[in-house]
Amino acid sequence: MKKINKKLSQALIAKERAQKMKSYYKKHYLSADSHFSEQKRNQNSKIKDLKEMIRSLENEVTSLEDEIKGFLSEEEVKTFQNGKYTDEVRAVYEDLLCWGVGTENVQKVVRTVLAKLAGVECGRLPKETFSRYMFLEARRLAQIHVAENLLSNWESGGKTLYSDGTSKYGHHYGTCDIGDRDGNIIVTGMREMSGGEAETYLENLKQILSDISECVTYNDNSEAGLQKIVASIKNTMSNRHIVQKAFNSLLKNYRQEILPNVIKGWDELNKNEKSKLSRMNDFFCGLHYVVGLADQAEAALKVWDHILYGEQSVSSIAHGGYSKGESGTLRLIRTVCKSVQEKGCEKSGRPVQFLTFLQAETPFRSVQLSPFKGNRFNIIFHNAAGVFFLFDALRVFFERSKEENKLLKAVFYDLQVSSFLAGCRALGLINKLVSSPLWRVLEFKDEHVVDMSYR
Repeated sequence: MKKINKKLSQALIAKERAQKMKSYYKKHYLSADSHFSEQKRNQNSKIKDLKEMIRSLENEVTSLEDEIKGFLSEEEVKTFQNGKYTDEVRAVYEDLLCWGVGTENVQKVVRTVLAKLAGVECGRLPKETFSRYMFLEARRLAQIHVAENLLSNWESGGKTLYSDGTSKYGHHYGTCDIGDRDGNIIVTGMREMSGGEAETYLENLKQILSDISECVTYNDNSEAGLQKIVASIKNTMSNRHIVQKAFNSLLKNYRQEILPNVIKGWDELNKNEKSKLSRMNDFFCGLHYVVGLADQAEAALKVWDHILYGEQSVSSIAHGGYSKGESGTLRLIRTVCKSVQEKGCEKSGRPVQFLTFLQAETPFRSVQLSPFKGNRFNIIFHNAAGVFFLFDALRVFFERSKEENKLLKAVFYDLQVSSFLAGCRALGLINKLVSSPLWRVLEFKDEHVVDMSYR
């Protein structure tokens, strides 16, 4: 239905354009001088052709209108022909599944849309089991698309490999994407791995690329396809983890081994040319520098606490509280957010009461703190600045509410320690002068990644 309406609209637009062109040439034909007889003959020919085009388009419009009427007059849409579901049905199912519609609901969505928007009933439709298999079919089509993109112009090179890994519930997963010269990033795959070692990452990459190559080589020469894709990779982009650095080194060595297999005339190249083709560029995520900076800041704060207090218990620890092995400054930042940030502790937190207090008794209209959960980069610097900014209001509020539960009491005692406040001030200054400006620059799209080395 949508396809037919699109054709009808295109035909009507083409008809209108042809009529305008006909009027234009006819007008100029009548006003032309006799000295332009050849031009007149050409215009006559064009007018004739345009009339034929208009006649053809009018016939197409009529045909499309009849087709729409016939479609709307049918009581049931045909979905199953020659022993299989039509390609249109399969395409609709794939789209709906990719858009997040549950496998048990796809059939219901299709029937509802046809019945309520088009006024037609739908015949046989695939059920939940078929929908589950459609995920595999969609995955295969995606792999074919990826393989065609990566292998069609592999000789041009210049591709960038983005790799990363993570652990969840004891399982380790690795993923890799490949970007081209135009900045288009293709997701090649994600797999569960036996461990997080650099060698495992390399084998995971080779397995993913081999599976992709098989889609277009039909198992005949998937190894050659794998080697061509690897040869086209000139850059790597990853975090600053030691495993990623080791993986980059292994990838370079493997790439150097297979280059003679895929580059024609490799043996005739001189040493400089081989070196140029073998060289790779390693880029690292700048935001992970901010994470490392936070880790080092916390280590320095622990040392500072030890210099000031040694083994002496101070603040909330001296009043029955406990520590997770963190510095007093970080504990203060974390527990303040747990107490008064809107996504803090649901049991002991008081975010609504604190916001009401701020709006009623201070000039502040909002709580300038962010949740620790879901935030990794820059979070301790940002929230340290927020704690220092709200310090006076926090002391008054926790003085009033400290007896309500142990969390609020612990925060109250930590707020009494001046060195913790000084730590928040130092971290807040880093947020203001270093980490936040760096983050903005890193996300500034008009600056090339290579230029970041000069900052």
